Amino acid sequence: MFDEKTARKKCEKVQMRQGHDDAYTEGLFWQSKRLRCKDIDMEQLAIGIEIELEHTNSNIMAAKIALDHIAEHDDYYTEYVKWEDMMEKRKRG
Repeated sequence: MFDEKTARKKCEKVQMRQGHDDAYTEGLFWQSKRLRCKDIDMEQLAIGIEIELEHTNSNIMAAKIALDHIAEHDDYYTEYVKWEDMMEKRKRG
């Protein structure tokens, strides 16, 4: 599992690449809001990277996706985990 220190490193790597690689940063909602790593809850990002790794093998891409979600809703992954738990309970009956 990612910890907050590792999440911060991934955030900084994504932030560093902004403007250097348009394909890499294209459409970044968090970039358009001018957020910086210091503005992001690293616990949320750590959870987010873990979740998004279900869809990609790239830690950086997972961080990028997670940052976009967090920029839209700062508690996105806390709510996501609650929703996922609720769906699992519903499935079990």
